[in-house]
Amino acid sequence: MKKTVAALAPGKINLALDITGILPNGYHEVDTVLQAIDLCDTITITKQNKDGILISCDRPRVPCDETNHAYIAAIKFFETFGIDDRSIMIDICKRVPIQAGLGGGSADAAGVLVALNELYDVHADMQALCSIGVQVGADVPFCLLGGTRRARGIGEQFEQVPNLPDSILLIAQPSEGISTPESYRRYDQLSVVQRADVETLVCKLKFGDLKGTASHVGNVLEQAARLSEIPEIKKKMNQSGALGALMSGSGSAVFGIFDSRWKAKHCMRKLYSIANCVLLAHPIDHGAKVIRVNEYI
Repeated sequence: MKKTVAALAPGKINLALDITGILPNGYHEVDTVLQAIDLCDTITITKQNKDGILISCDRPRVPCDETNHAYIAAIKFFETFGIDDRSIMIDICKRVPIQAGLGGGSADAAGVLVALNELYDVHADMQALCSIGVQVGADVPFCLLGGTRRARGIGEQFEQVPNLPDSILLIAQPSEGISTPESYRRYDQLSVVQRADVETLVCKLKFGDLKGTASHVGNVLEQAARLSEIPEIKKKMNQSGALGALMSGSGSAVFGIFDSRWKAKHCMRKLYSIANCVLLAHPIDHGAKVIRVNEYI
């Protein structure tokens, strides 16, 4: 009997991101508010006869080798639970752009963990999966949990906060992406930093104040991005009625928060000439989850 498990792997945006310190190992300590979005990859894992972990992806720029977060997550899962049968095919259907600050790699790792948990009938709880996830990447535990959360430390210390009020998220990515290590390296070279007001943003969320939340979005890494398209995209979003606009995470994607779908779609048309990818999304209250299980002979 063969078994296939498919999981939905939502991406994320950072409503706020501040850096509070650097650890001896070089990791940056952060204070960030993360929001899961309905822009999702789909991870499908099938047991196979051939030994080893194979990866396929519908995007040619995504590496299908041992450097892929999905591969690393699978290895960590097998090591944690002492599983020797490691004959699987991982297929990744990408919708979350890469090098965008939208958590695509972390989402895929989270999708792999929940899918393997089902595929091998391990029945691990979320805490156990998050403990594995943080070994893969700082954003993986959030991509498992989803919703709206404040994260501290290297991104693994969570505080649940009220969900972002119902809104339309317009996401635009410039033609040039930014790798996470490069983004933090550029930040370390800054002499003056404009801090993100995370505390006020959390307060606005607690009051369900969409306009107040959107007006207090902030990201210290945006100052280090050095891409002219980012301020240009933000300007067009704000001129088109966005309540707030910000680069997400380590970049390079920019999101605008709208209270009107018509305004967001009107803005989309203005961004096609300067952005490589333009998408609409919505905030959601869940992380990676199994969506399909098939068994066959």
